[in-house]
Amino acid sequence: MIRSQVGFMRQKKSPISSKRELKRRARRKNIVDVAMNAFLASGCDNVTMSDISSMLGGSKSTLWQYFDNKEDIVFAAIEAKMKFFRSFLQLDISECRSISRLLNFSSKRFCYFLMRDDTIEIERMIIINNRRIPKLENIFYNNTFLYFRDQISLHLANFLYDEDPSDAAALLLDLCSSGFHRRLILELQHENNVVADQVADRAVQIFIKIYPKILL
Repeated sequence: MIRSQVGFMRQKKSPISSKRELKRRARRKNIVDVAMNAFLASGCDNVTMSDISSMLGGSKSTLWQYFDNKEDIVFAAIEAKMKFFRSFLQLDISECRSISRLLNFSSKRFCYFLMRDDTIEIERMIIINNRRIPKLENIFYNNTFLYFRDQISLHLANFLYDEDPSDAAALLLDLCSSGFHRRLILELQHENNVVADQVADRAVQIFIKIYPKILL
């Protein structure tokens, strides 16, 4: 009887605990979002814990309840953005009934990703901080370029029998990003969807010349 009463009391407390946890997650997400905007606008080195707390309207002691230091906030901000990028890069090829449609769809998806303002801003931020925080580059590259390459490789495996699908997928991404990617990072010109489509179409044409057997 006593055990059942204890169990009942625990069940009654759980909604309160859940609300506290949800509130804590929301607060942490708000910190990360505010910090990321500040990092992108001013650079990681120029943003302090005091700056972040001021933007949030609180004190540094509040930040320390969630993060040990600014670098932890940087990692959390990048990882949160990577989750979004992975969802953007997730391939849904249910309507791609031919290899040519698959190649065109995937190539344009990747080019659109490269062209996103937040992609460009984060890449620039990572380049600036690469020597001080080299791990950021790995987090970005593994969760975007390699993630997308592995998806393409998985689908190409159904069409390539004498070639390595991973090598083929890597080549396709190189064709999509070469030159076009550099211009975006250096801001040599403003790209748009039309340019992205042209880059993707050209990449697919070259890819098929190198791997003509996939169309057989």
